[in-house]
Amino acid sequence: MAADLPLALSINFAKKSKTISLTLFNRPEPTVAAIPLELQFQYDPTTPYAPIHEKVDDRNQRIKQHYWNLWNLDATATKGMAALNIADEFEGESVTITEDEIEQFCRVVGIEGEAYKKNFKGGMQVPMDFAIKLGWKSIMKPIFPNAIDGDLLKLVHLSNGFRVLPGAPTLLPGDLVSSTSRIESVTNSDSGKTVSVKGTVFLESRAGDKGKAAQAKVAVLEVSSSFLYRGKFTDYAQTFSRIESPTYAVDVATPEILAVLQSKEWFQWDNDEAPLAQGTTLHFKTESHYVYADKSSYSKVDVTGGAYIITREQKLEIKVATIEYSSEGEGVTKGDPVVEYLKRHGKPLEQPALFESGGYALNTEGQCTFRTPATNDDYSKTSGDTNPIHTNPYFAALAALPGTITHGMHSSARTRRFVEQVAAANVGSRVSKYSVGFTAMCLPDHAMEVRLRHIGMTTTGNKLIKVDTIDLDSDSAVVLTGTAEIAQAPTAYVFTGQGSQEPGMGMELYNNSAVARAVWDQADEHLGEVYGFSILEIVRTNPKEKTVHFGGLKGQATRQKYVSSIFTFNFGSACDSSSPPRDQQLTRNSLARWR
Repeated sequence: MAADLPLALSINFAKKSKTISLTLFNRPEPTVAAIPLELQFQYDPTTPYAPIHEKVDDRNQRIKQHYWNLWNLDATATKGMAALNIADEFEGESVTITEDEIEQFCRVVGIEGEAYKKNFKGGMQVPMDFAIKLGWKSIMKPIFPNAIDGDLLKLVHLSNGFRVLPGAPTLLPGDLVSSTSRIESVTNSDSGKTVSVKGTVFLESRAGDKGKAAQAKVAVLEVSSSFLYRGKFTDYAQTFSRIESPTYAVDVATPEILAVLQSKEWFQWDNDEAPLAQGTTLHFKTESHYVYADKSSYSKVDVTGGAYIITREQKLEIKVATIEYSSEGEGVTKGDPVVEYLKRHGKPLEQPALFESGGYALNTEGQCTFRTPATNDDYSKTSGDTNPIHTNPYFAALAALPGTITHGMHSSARTRRFVEQVAAANVGSRVSKYSVGFTAMCLPDHAMEVRLRHIGMTTTGNKLIKVDTIDLDSDSAVVLTGTAEIAQAPTAYVFTGQGSQEPGMGMELYNNSAVARAVWDQADEHLGEVYGFSILEIVRTNPKEKTVHFGGLKGQATRQKYVSSIFTFNFGSACDSSSPPRDQQLTRNSLARWR
């Protein structure tokens, strides 16, 4: 029987060199050959108090090589691990999305929506979490460059996020996709070394495009992850951050503001024939690159970007100035003069409006629960993350973990499932952004509860949802926390029939048909209870303006939920959110559409 068991560990002693080799074998799948990890120890009888000690000269490189082979990160053997640089753009492989893989992934992470099953009448969809599988190799390569010298066995996944890129097509089974990534930051802290990565998933071709002229690949999804190497690090020369600042609006309202801005060496106006004039509002978009001298100061700061004006007619963004700053030659510095100027003189745009009340719960206690799997084998196989700390107790013990821990990405997907079900009404495409941090490790077979709270609105009208997952079996410890942005479902009031809309339309039928009158009255009662206006009054009198008081019990509940938000109701346009909903202006064009 023993001969049939897979080899897990072997120990060899070389008498001549007095070297002990301890080799652990990791087999991600039964059909795959075991991948060895060799740890080396030196036996020295002249030091009886500690005759055996580990050889650490190339230990981290040996462990890195093990993971590089385990994840098969260089399948084409075109660029090995030793050639990687922290400034590289890292490439993944081109893969074709299959229906079987989608169904398998959804089964493992508990996604039950009909849209993710074969033969779905609207066409099978791809869940957002599937992007980590598509971009796995490009996302993981950034932790391997030689400049990032850390013990991969002590690697912790800190955070994960997905963002649907504006105007991107929806991924479908049969699509050929690829991915790239780059390192956004490498920083040292008291906890260890953090590596933050941003990746992009591209659509290369559709299943039905075979034989057609090649089209340029399209960016579809953005994937963000950060990882922590536990330990103590002082190699600040290899640490940096690349930070994209929010857009700042600077109102050049006075001659003094104009003179101060023009005096900045980093601000270059692009058109001398049309100089910057007082009264202009500029939108600044910048990206800063910091190289650290120590934990709180920089050896170099570079800032690039531009200033833009928005034309009133076409509402187009036109670049009018170039932003360029470098601290090279100035020695160690503590700050970023460009960003500090913008913070003092500008106003950040596109910031969410948070409810003064703190928002309200979307789900009841006990409604959204799951259990972590008793074994992590299934997720390892279906996701591509075959890190043995999740499946092999020897590797988990070597990493000083309490046991084989649940994948953070598994908990992330399980949590996002409830975000989609509850906050997005089972419509996956409405989840436009999802970002969470892993605050504690999850152990197998633990009861988890997801809590969702609507806490505000984005400037684009999306709902901002607070997400928390707690471990009910570990004193309700929060193991995952973050936010999601949910696009609101469009709602329209439409009048069936032919012809243009006009005052009094439908009222003849209202007066002559009891059935039609009942439908009108039901709609009028609902709108009166919730929003405080009468659709019958609007049709009959055709008002140009209408102040809406959210009335009735339902209206009062709405006011309490959105007390700090603004909802502008427009007939024929999307809803904007920026003032209290107690008194709203209602402008009539033709059709009422509320988002």
